[in-house]
Order: sequence, then C-alpha cells, then structure tokens
Amino acid sequence: MMPFLGVGTRTSVVTIPVDPPVTGSKSIEAPVLQAKGLSLIWQDRLGETDAPTDDRQFFQTTTGNRISEDPDTTGTGNRRLSFVTYDGRPCLKSTYPANAPGWLNWRAQYLPQRYMELGLCVDFIYPAGYDLQNISGGNTSGKSLFGLLCGHADHQKPGLPSYPRAWAGEVKWPEDQWGSSLGVNWTYRASNPGGVEYHWYPHVIGAYVNGADQIRNDKFSNLFNIAGYVDPGKQRFTTGAWHRLELYGKMDTNRRDGVLEMWIDGVLRARCANLDLGGWVGNRGLYAGAIGGSDSAGSGQLVGSSGGGWRFQGIFIREMIGGVTNTPEQTPKYGGSYYAYNWRVYGKL
Repeated sequence: MMPFLGVGTRTSVVTIPVDPPVTGSKSIEAPVLQAKGLSLIWQDRLGETDAPTDDRQFFQTTTGNRISEDPDTTGTGNRRLSFVTYDGRPCLKSTYPANAPGWLNWRAQYLPQRYMELGLCVDFIYPAGYDLQNISGGNTSGKSLFGLLCGHADHQKPGLPSYPRAWAGEVKWPEDQWGSSLGVNWTYRASNPGGVEYHWYPHVIGAYVNGADQIRNDKFSNLFNIAGYVDPGKQRFTTGAWHRLELYGKMDTNRRDGVLEMWIDGVLRARCANLDLGGWVGNRGLYAGAIGGSDSAGSGQLVGSSGGGWRFQGIFIREMIGGVTNTPEQTPKYGGSYYAYNWRVYGKL
C-alpha cells in the first residue's frame, strides 16, 4: 500500500476537517493541526505490511534529495537511526553510542505538492534514566529528529544535483539559500536529570523587528541573532513518559507574517512570529556579498527582484550531537536512545 498523500484544503475558517481514509493501523489524530484546518497528507508506514526496511528510505516514495551521514564513509558507526518496536509501538530510534560522536544523520522529505501551511505531529519518548551527560560530566546538546522544510521548488527535489540546491537550506548566507531547514534542537543538562529541553533552531531568511524588515546576518542561520528578535526559550519536558509534539509552520506573504509554533502535549510552548520564510516574491536587496561579504557567492534563489515564492515541501531529520567534531563536550559518557512513533504530516495549500 502506498503512503497516504492527501490533498490539503485552503480556507479562512479554522475547522477540523473530515478525516481522510485511514490507510494503516495507527491513529491520524493531530489535535492542534486539525484545529488549524490542516489535512493529513502523509503518515509513516512503520508497523504496516509495506513498512520500509532501511532508515534511509523512511520517507519511501516521498524521499527527498539529501540523504546523508557524517562522516561520508562506511564502517565509521555513523548510521545511528533504526526501526524497532518499543513499548509495543513501531518506532524510529535514534541511538547515541557511549564514548563516540553522535554523527549527523540527515533525511529529507519532498512531497508531491507544496504547502502554505505545514505541520508535523509525532509521539516520542526519552526513556526513564536517560542520561546523556558528556565524558566530562557536563551538558550535551544537538539537533533532533524533528523539523519542517521549506524552499524553492528545486530545493531537495529528487533527481537534481545535490549541490548546491539540496544543501543550501542551512549554514548559508541568505544570498546563497535555496530553502530553509526549520528544525528543533535539544539540550540535556547533567545537573538537572529527568528531562530534556527542545528549542526552535530555524534557518530563516529574516524577520520584521522594531518596525523594519531585517535580514539574518550570520552564516549559521540563527534567527535569534537578528537584533531585537525575542527568543522564546528552551522548553523542558520529562523523560520516562510519552509526549506528543506538534510543529506548525505558516509561510509568509509579505516578509512579516511567517509563523513557527511548537506544541507539546497540546500546550503551545514556543512561538516565533513576524518571520520571512521566503514566501514573499520581490527584491530583498540580496546579491553576492550583500550579507556574507567575500564569503558569499550570491548563488541563492532569493537574489534579484523575483526571489521568493517559497513553500513548505515536507519534514526533515537532522539528528546529531553538537557539530561534527569529536570533542569531550560532544561525546556522551553513557550513551542513550530515544524513540519516535506515528509520524503524521498535515498541510494546507
């Protein structure tokens, strides 16, 4: 059976849509996203007769261009994602080995349609006793399984050359971007066990702050480095219990009305508003060297008077500890794993 790929609806009335046909044994419930008028467009097939067998093909027919690990060599223990049954549920598992780097595992989705609004609803658990302190006894931090993707129609599109378009959604100056990876980071605090913190880390183009349109001015795409933009902060939840995460994104129409929201167990925990996510079409004043100086090539889709028109195109996985270097603050002492069950993607055209 093919993954469910429904068609979103566009409406100004926020109602819970009629449920689409159920194509598997898992619930399609996503209370926050449904209340916003979004419709189910994809659901993972783990636990079904046509379940994927390779984590690189988790998105199956909607697999995008960028599927990679660091380092890009075999035999290095860098494949950390797997399919398992945990607590009776078919899950995607992320494992951090003890005394070893938590290398980057990147998986992109590319849906057949592009959306003005997109959301991810997924159930997840960090088991009781989860302890990811580093080998020096300190905190660890990194990037989670969860995020939303937006960009130009060619961003992450299968069949196109991977460089630069599939890789130009993060660690790029705005004038070199083709899309944006809007992900969730995590922090584990050794001095405060029993919980993990989630935090928006979105690679946006800019934001409307203090009465002006401002372009992000750092290569690492940190929204919160825009002067005056208020960081909603890190959001703690408990280990040892299942939680429901709902991520919601709304594309901007004027460089100022883009929105990202993080909901945990039905409670709005972090909201980023007034965002430029690339939706508006027009001249943002971007060109080679505009923000990045001699380090930027001006090769991005936002350069010139016709830049923009971006839409949401799916979700993505960017799972890792810290960066890509083997340093004590990025190496866990004991290791650990967490689990994600029943991924459902909702959208509105």
